[in-house]
Amino acid sequence: MRKRGPKSATLNRREQSKVAEETIQSGIAAVKERLYTRQAFRTLGEFDLDALHDEFVEAARLYEAGDLDDQRYAVASQISLIYDFFGELGFSAVTLTPLIRPLSALAELKSDIADPLFAKNKRSGRPKRSFDQLNRIGVLAALTDFWLAAKGENEIADVLLSQATRLFKGRWFGNVTKAQLKSARILISQEAGDHEAVQSYEHFSTEIRKLSEELGPDQALAITVRTLNEAPASTALGNWKTLKNA
Repeated sequence: MRKRGPKSATLNRREQSKVAEETIQSGIAAVKERLYTRQAFRTLGEFDLDALHDEFVEAARLYEAGDLDDQRYAVASQISLIYDFFGELGFSAVTLTPLIRPLSALAELKSDIADPLFAKNKRSGRPKRSFDQLNRIGVLAALTDFWLAAKGENEIADVLLSQATRLFKGRWFGNVTKAQLKSARILISQEAGDHEAVQSYEHFSTEIRKLSEELGPDQALAITVRTLNEAPASTALGNWKTLKNA
């Protein structure tokens, strides 16, 4: 049998890399398709549109007669009704994400946080964490825990964290540090189940576990990171920059 030369080995590695990339691209496409796919839904005939109309009228009257807080509540109420209605029609949560942004902005006003979508004036001092930033913390903690579990570790080792920061990179992630990964896990361990970051962590952990069961942990992680990076840059990063430079 002829011994393979260096050139043959290089070609084989290139072929393997090509196959791996094709597998990842196929996985990303499948995940995106699933995220935006219309789910099981009710037909319009199953809805009590008169009752829905009454709820809209109630919110409209509150908006017309109420003070600023009432008007904010009325706006949030109608957006929520629209969101729930289309959700019942099978529109996925990802598809309806833009509707949630103004709702989050209205809720954050109570904590004196200005969403960059509406922010105009520069704010002094360090802003509180927005919902987007808490979502990012939840995602980072979920990815870190998944990475450690895949490596058979429960405790954080600096060498594993260094490897994780090299994996969790791209335009969605920004500059991820070991300190961020540690603090993300600590926050998740300390907060209650209804905390926004914890809810994000639970949701994301469930999704990546499902993907791992289908494709294995390495492919699941690679596809997840690539999928996030092919989405718009994390608004959790943009919030800080926008508020600082507005």
